[in-house]
Amino acid sequence: MPTWRFNPRRPEFITGVTVGLVAAAGLLLHPLLARAESPRSTLPAVATAQDAPGRTGNLLDPAALARGVEAAGWRPAGGRWTAQDGAVVQEQTEGYDLALLSTGIYQPPYTFRVALRNLQGNGDGIMFNAPLADSKNGAQLVRYTDDGSGLFWGHFDQKGDFIGAGFAQTLPPQKAGRHVLEIQVGTDSYSIVLDGRQLAKTIPLRSRAGHIGLTTSVGSAAFDSAEVTVEGAPSATTAPEMPDPAPAPTAESTGAFREPFTGSPEATGWAPVGGSWQLQARTFAETTEEGYDQVLLSPRYSRPRLF
Repeated sequence: MPTWRFNPRRPEFITGVTVGLVAAAGLLLHPLLARAESPRSTLPAVATAQDAPGRTGNLLDPAALARGVEAAGWRPAGGRWTAQDGAVVQEQTEGYDLALLSTGIYQPPYTFRVALRNLQGNGDGIMFNAPLADSKNGAQLVRYTDDGSGLFWGHFDQKGDFIGAGFAQTLPPQKAGRHVLEIQVGTDSYSIVLDGRQLAKTIPLRSRAGHIGLTTSVGSAAFDSAEVTVEGAPSATTAPEMPDPAPAPTAESTGAFREPFTGSPEATGWAPVGGSWQLQARTFAETTEEGYDQVLLSPRYSRPRLF
C-alpha cells in the first residue's frame, strides 16, 4: 500500500482556520486528522540488546564533553558534532537529518527536553526511540521545517524514508534566540511542548523504545542542554492539558476534530480544490498521478485566507 510522506522541503500552507488534506502525484493519504484509537507498530519494540539503559538527568555534562561528544556517551550519525563552551554544536550546513544519538536505550515513560540555538538554516530538532545508536532508520523525529515555517513530526521507516504525522506553524527557530523543545513519551503515544506551549498530544508511537538524539538539516545549531527525566512523565492517558493561546486551535493541537471517514468526500461535505479524491478503505485517497498540492478542504471551518 503506498504511504503518504510529508515533504518539509516544499511546504505550502493556507492561513486562517481552514483545515484540509493535501496529496501529490496520486499518493494515498492516511487520515492524519482522525486520532488513532489503537496505534500499530511495525518497528522493533526495543533497540539492540548490548546497549545499556539510558542515563537520566543532564546528558551534556561539561566535564564529559571536554573529552569529546563520543566520550560523553553519544554517537554521530552524520554531520560534524563538536563540544564548544559546554554545548554540543553541529557545524555542517549541508545534508539532511544529521544526528547525534545516545548510546543508552530509553524505555517509556520519560521526558526528553533540549535547549537549542539556531546558528544557520532552520532544521533543528530531536530524534527519539531510534532502534539503533548509529542510524536514523526506525527513529521518530520532531524538528523545524527546512524553511523555518513550523515544527513537524513523524518517523523514519526501516529503509530511512520519512513518513510525516503532523505539523504546527510556529515562528522560525532563529526568532527569540534559544528554544526549549520537549517530548513527553508515554507507553503508546507522546506529546510535544515548545517553549512551554503544548503543540500536540497523544501522537501514536511507531517505535516503543530506543535511543534519543539531536538533529539538524541543511543548517547548524547549538544544543545548550539535553535532559531526561522519568518521574511524572505522562502515559498515553495522562498527558497534561495546557492552554492554547491561539484564538482558533487547530485539529492537531487539540484533537477536537475527528473525521470518521465513513462516506465519500463529497457526501461528507469536503470540497476538492484540485485532484480526484475518493473514499478507499476508510481513508481519503487522492488518485491523480500528476500535479502537486491537490487539496481537499474541510467543511467545518471558515473560508481560508490564501497567501
